Amino acid sequence: DDGSCCIELWGTCYNIEETTEITLTFQNLEGSIPASIGNLEELRILRLEGNSLTGSIPDEITTLQHLKILKLQENLLTGPIPNDIGLLTNLDSLWVNDNQLEGSIPQSITNLNSLGFLRLNENNLTGTIPSNIGDLSNLQVLRLNLNNLSGEIPESITNLTKLKRLYISDNNLSGEI
Repeated sequence: DDGSCCIELWGTCYNIEETTEITLTFQNLEGSIPASIGNLEELRILRLEGNSLTGSIPDEITTLQHLKILKLQENLLTGPIPNDIGLLTNLDSLWVNDNQLEGSIPQSITNLNSLGFLRLNENNLTGTIPSNIGDLSNLQVLRLNLNNLSGEIPESITNLTKLKRLYISDNNLSGEI
């Protein structure tokens, strides 16, 4: 093996064509998430929560077309949510809460039709809630609380007929639900 079929992440080699899950929760990981993680073409589950990861979420993560679960919460991540996050159309769970993420919620996030759980709470997100958030027809949990979001609560939020939990407090939102 010349190493071309593997990606080394945090001291472990992961096969590009065979790795479907990486779960390294509460492992005291430090440093940034390597861009090379985007080469794990079969990855379905990426769980790195509860570490001390820094830097931004690499844009390359949006190339993981089979990804169903992305849990990066409880780290020290900064920067924006990747603009192309909406390319992850198989995503069921997106948990990036309890970080220091900045910028606005990407409009492309409303392309995630399979999304059941969206947790962006406890960051430094600004701007408005995407007006077509109601397109997330499978959404069961939406947590946007404890950010710096502003503007009107989108009327389309009433289209979320499967929604069981909605947390939008501790922002600068206005309007009615």
